[in-house]
Amino acid sequence: MKWQGILKEKRKVVMVLLTILVLALINNFVSRQQYGDLTNNISSIYKDRLIPAGYIFSMSDLLYQKKILLQTMPEDNLLAQLDQHNREMSRIIEAYEATYLTKDEQRQWKSFRQHLQQYNEAEALAVSSAAYADKEHLHSSFGQALQLLKQLNETQTNEGMRLQNDSKAIIDSTVMQAYLEVSLLFILGIIGLMLLTSSEKTVYPVSHRYLYN
Repeated sequence: MKWQGILKEKRKVVMVLLTILVLALINNFVSRQQYGDLTNNISSIYKDRLIPAGYIFSMSDLLYQKKILLQTMPEDNLLAQLDQHNREMSRIIEAYEATYLTKDEQRQWKSFRQHLQQYNEAEALAVSSAAYADKEHLHSSFGQALQLLKQLNETQTNEGMRLQNDSKAIIDSTVMQAYLEVSLLFILGIIGLMLLTSSEKTVYPVSHRYLYN
């Protein structure tokens, strides 16, 4: 009966050990997944937020340069300069559209492309005809395109902050999981030591009579 009681107690201890091992494995698996999410967030902050922000800045700069050229450049060189700027803007547009865009960014970018096309058409008319009178449409298209670039930049900033906050939450969670894993391993070590001590007492029993002698 005594041996049955001992075996029963050891089964309980083994079940506790197995439970701790399973918890440690699950914790390790979740930590690996979160590490992957953190890596993706960091990569996205660079590829989909910082770099596109540079594209937006360059696009705004080129728009302003086109406007200045239209007002100050002699007609002989104006067309070639505007064409060069338009080709550079096409390159930036292609690069920007290759990045990840949220639904809000897709909507704002689509609207920007429409206003940019309207501005380019009005600009072409202004270049081809010195008597072009619809200056209001030209300025309106320019202002709307610029405003949409500003909105896109704000959206980029907000998305970058969201990714930063998500990354911070993942790091905090990973730290807590690391503490939990260390605690589980510590408990596992204590139980293992208790089992080892118990086994030694069972294998090498010492009688009270022998101790008294």
